[in-house]
Amino acid sequence: MTITDLHSHRVSDNAIVNIDYRGDIPEKILFSAGIHPWDTDCKPDLGLLRATLSHPRAVAIGECGLDKLKGADIHRQIEIFEQHISMSEEMGKPMIIHCVRAHQLLIDMHRNIRPRQPWIFHGFRLKPSIAEAMLKEDILMSFGEIFNPETLRLIPDEKFLIETDASPLTIEQVADIIEKDTRFSSSDILDLSAANIKRILISTFAP
Repeated sequence: MTITDLHSHRVSDNAIVNIDYRGDIPEKILFSAGIHPWDTDCKPDLGLLRATLSHPRAVAIGECGLDKLKGADIHRQIEIFEQHISMSEEMGKPMIIHCVRAHQLLIDMHRNIRPRQPWIFHGFRLKPSIAEAMLKEDILMSFGEIFNPETLRLIPDEKFLIETDASPLTIEQVADIIEKDTRFSSSDILDLSAANIKRILISTFAP
């Protein structure tokens, strides 16, 4: 099993698939589940989320996070995000994070909490100075089809992750786009992402 795609909303055997924790779990795939910040206006079923994340093929928590443009007020979002952090630490599973207009809050929370589990800011499009602050705090970043080329070139090889998210593109097509702004070939990009996903997220997974 080779996983090259950190985060996808389409069922695929080469991706960590983001699923709705309230629905059925697709067969065979590795997945993540969480309460998206856009869904924080409703009362979440944290017990059901915990049960879903206890499944042996749940390798990450999320996407979850903070969004100052959509969802419940930020204080409520923080409260729900903290529940995800607790589950992440308790279960030993990394987090895949959605973050909009709240990057400094995310950095501050990471600095204060000092989590043992990795945090991965998915779909990162922000400028190099923000990426540098994330790297300093050891928050990882994953890149899709839209990205800041200068930021992309800052990422160390051992922290290089790519994803399709909700794009209609395949992960191979995403790698082809990214290739134009790196020193790597698209096959090298896929290999790097696969190696890092295996080490960071699924090294302990046993089918």
